[in-house]
Amino acid sequence: METRSDKLGPACMPGLRNPPAFSGGETLNIGQMTVAVKSVGDSGKPLVVQFTFEDGLEAPQRHWMSWKDGKLRSWALPQIGETKRLPGVLPF
Repeated sequence: METRSDKLGPACMPGLRNPPAFSGGETLNIGQMTVAVKSVGDSGKPLVVQFTFEDGLEAPQRHWMSWKDGKLRSWALPQIGETKRLPGVLPF
């Protein structure tokens, strides 16, 4: 799964006012997920990030959700070749 956003921040560090700067090509391993920073803006904020899961996106233990109308709601993964856009929700 790849995401692009000028408001994307490190989801593993919510609430930080000054998150660390990243470099393009940087990789973070978080449990069974790998986050690859593909490109960054001038301030070091990630612009394009790729998420890879050891057991795949469709693993039955995953439930995908998005924030809409003030609530978390179920969200269906895009089909192969389909693009879905989600608004940024992090404050940085």
